Amino acid sequence: MSVRELARVHGVHRRTVRAALEEAMPPARKTPVRKAPKLGPWEDTIRAWLIADQKGA
Repeated sequence: MSVRELARVHGVHRRTVRAALEEAMPPARKTPVRKAPKLGPWEDTIRAWLIADQKGA
């Protein structure tokens, strides 16, 4: 079966098929490190609320 046909049957790009044929295990996904800029000034307040709520429950 050709790479093009495998891509069509499985609904993926030909590059994906070639990568799968080269390597049995897919590469590990990179998780981006993100900050919450809108939450920034309120983060300490919200964290304090959550901690107080856990202690009260």
